[in-house]
Amino acid sequence: MPAEPVERYSERVVVVAPTLRDGLVTRRLMSEAGIECAVDQDLANVVAEIDQGAGALLITDLVAADPKMPALMDALGRQPDWSSLPVIAICRDIDKSRIFPRFVETMANVTVVDRPVSVSTLVSALRAALRNRRSQYLIRDQILELQHAREALSAADKRKDEFLATLAHELRNPLAPLKTGLELLQCRGSDDPQLQRVLPMMDRQMTHLVKLIDDLLDVSRITSGKIVLNRERLDLRSVVQMGLESCQPAIAGARHSVAVHMPAEPVWVDGDSARLSQIVLNVVGNAAKYTPTGGRIELRLEAQPPTAVLTVADTGLGIPADMLGRVFDMFTQVNRSLDRSQEGLGIGLSLVKRLVELHAGNVDVRSAGSDRGTTVEIRLPMAGIPESGDSPTTASHREPAAHPTRHLLLLVIDDNADAADSLAMLLRGLGHRTEVAYDGQAGLAAVTTLSPDVVFCDIGMPGMSGYALAGELRERGFSATTLVAVSGWGAEVDKRHTRRAGFDFHLTKPADSADVKAILEQL
Repeated sequence: MPAEPVERYSERVVVVAPTLRDGLVTRRLMSEAGIECAVDQDLANVVAEIDQGAGALLITDLVAADPKMPALMDALGRQPDWSSLPVIAICRDIDKSRIFPRFVETMANVTVVDRPVSVSTLVSALRAALRNRRSQYLIRDQILELQHAREALSAADKRKDEFLATLAHELRNPLAPLKTGLELLQCRGSDDPQLQRVLPMMDRQMTHLVKLIDDLLDVSRITSGKIVLNRERLDLRSVVQMGLESCQPAIAGARHSVAVHMPAEPVWVDGDSARLSQIVLNVVGNAAKYTPTGGRIELRLEAQPPTAVLTVADTGLGIPADMLGRVFDMFTQVNRSLDRSQEGLGIGLSLVKRLVELHAGNVDVRSAGSDRGTTVEIRLPMAGIPESGDSPTTASHREPAAHPTRHLLLLVIDDNADAADSLAMLLRGLGHRTEVAYDGQAGLAAVTTLSPDVVFCDIGMPGMSGYALAGELRERGFSATTLVAVSGWGAEVDKRHTRRAGFDFHLTKPADSADVKAILEQL
């Protein structure tokens, strides 16, 4: 594709002159009419002139026999998508010509003028051709503007993803010691009734804050195509039950009644257990949040082959008709008045829609209006009934297998002293001997000296990163030491990086004590 036409050549007429005299006369006459011309007899030079930029091409039937005519046709055929160079073809009698009609038919934007032609007719034809060309330039400019806008949006989207990832990392770092410290306080217990009320409240708010961060990042990852589903055969009943269990604190806190209707037989789907549970959690969580205290939530799962249908209906605030079409938009909140202020970023249903679509399903929201409740219907393609001998995952909670008590030697490495100390206190509370190092080099020395069973290591540390530390330990032969990355970076790509670096596990800050215990129980 030739370069974009140079602006100063954009409206000149390239003239293929039969003779030098014809060319000079044509240029003089067109100049008097205010039309700039570039004249040449050699078609090779004409092709170069067109590639530099032209407003129109003026030829006669005499060029039909020129052996370089195919090169001219090729130049006209390789124009950009927006371009169709106007061609004025002067022909004595095109009906009697044996060659020229074929060239005229293959050219896209040709005006044939009978020869001999008057100056006024030629000027009129060229002016019309140039007006046509100016319209093409407007289209070109609009295309370029759209391309620049797309590039700018792509760059902004990339910066947004980078900002969200960095924001999540920076927020998770201070949340880690707060969450761990809160769990330590809860483990110790207290007879103080005020403390018994405050600690669960703090835990709920901490959990909510972590969920806001995760949801915000999930929407960004899905939009940019960075989420990969870990698909497996699932009984959707168990997934729904798991999502409901996660919503119990919100439901109980608002004193809602919940009716659950599920079939007696399994409802098989191919999906990601964690993501499907997240869908249920967000939909039921929204119902609990936007239903006044003491309301009713009804959840119904049905097998309607080839589709599994999950319906969640509530008696809550409802959705006005003018907002129904926007509920899946990012950051949309229906009820924004101060007397109905609700926590959240307005991304729950947007995330649900994207996750459902990743599972090749669809989601619909219905409401009779304000204060008349909301119904969310999710449809997912069903999977075939597993054959005998298959053991599909049911996604149900399983109690960890009992292990004999074993006291481990643990090492925590983190340049954030609060995060390191609080995690160490939690690990000691589990009955394990725990040491702490506050940077990578000190951690490397501690591993060499102590040979711990497990190392909990931050990634982003000055001097020696967690990646470098893991690589060094593996090279030195510490293959029996279990390495656990504890990082504010929690995307799938981050987890792949830690695995490649030599880590056995990846915990995203703030790490849940249950996840920490699960890793230790495996040892």
